[in-house]
Amino acid sequence: MRLPRSLVRAAAWIRPQVPQQLLRLLLSTESFLSKDAPLVVLPAFERALAIAPHPDDETIGAGGTIARLARAGAEVWIVVVTDGEATIGSPHDAPETARRRRAEVATACRRLGAQPPRFLSIPDGQVSDHLDQLATHLQHEVSAHAPQVVFTPWPLERHPDHRACTTALAQLPPRDTELWGYEAHTPIPLPDRVIDIGADVAAKQAALAAHVTAARAFNLDACLGLARWRALSTDAGYGAAEAFLTLPWEELPRLTAAAARAWQLNSPVTWLSLGASRSARAGTIPEQIQEPAARESRDLLLFRRWADLRNLRAMQR
Repeated sequence: MRLPRSLVRAAAWIRPQVPQQLLRLLLSTESFLSKDAPLVVLPAFERALAIAPHPDDETIGAGGTIARLARAGAEVWIVVVTDGEATIGSPHDAPETARRRRAEVATACRRLGAQPPRFLSIPDGQVSDHLDQLATHLQHEVSAHAPQVVFTPWPLERHPDHRACTTALAQLPPRDTELWGYEAHTPIPLPDRVIDIGADVAAKQAALAAHVTAARAFNLDACLGLARWRALSTDAGYGAAEAFLTLPWEELPRLTAAAARAWQLNSPVTWLSLGASRSARAGTIPEQIQEPAARESRDLLLFRRWADLRNLRAMQR
């Protein structure tokens, strides 16, 4: 359902005069009525599992959402795949860097309200060489905790370790657990969930501050800028939010394979062009995008409403 343009214009005109709490309610309602808007409501998950390729990814991608769930009484477990021993800019050797980063992510988890992290210590930068080992660990964690939702890097993340985590997850048997892809190094062009973290952004910021060693590689506060921009969907830009792409577990092997082939083309621009032209008529897509691998990567853009019924069911919990 597309909202009438007159209603959209009227809403924009009165928006500055609407109390913030009412504005959030209106934006939430709009997310259900509009086929173009992402859903902005967080289901009442009681058990959640987050997969962090490196210490800090749990906070960058889903820290505010983790804190919000924990504040509501949910149990949240964090699986840290590597120890981050290859951190760019670290003045320490690999063992000391790993020790520091493990301690820092443990502090971050406490500040988010999550359980102590589980460390897998797979070599940093080499996760794709250990997919079977990682899949076995993830199977154990999912079976042990029976989470209602798993947070994982979305399939088209730039960092190979991030993509490898989701590829390993694709080896697990499909299950009735929601799978939410988060953004860390690569923003999601068409998220179908944007979660308000305005009340928990301070916890996210405190958790980011715990990652002192990671901050030698890049300014982690930049992640807060993305959270502020995502609030355009939840709070008219006045708060903070995190974006996700819900993934059909049974389709994950095909989707991660498509993402890998898209990156083999070494052209994120190609993928973005597919997004821009996904409704174009046949023959209007540039020739280089008509490669079979590129066409298949278009699957990654078709998740917007892949499970409306599933989302509605989650809302009814």
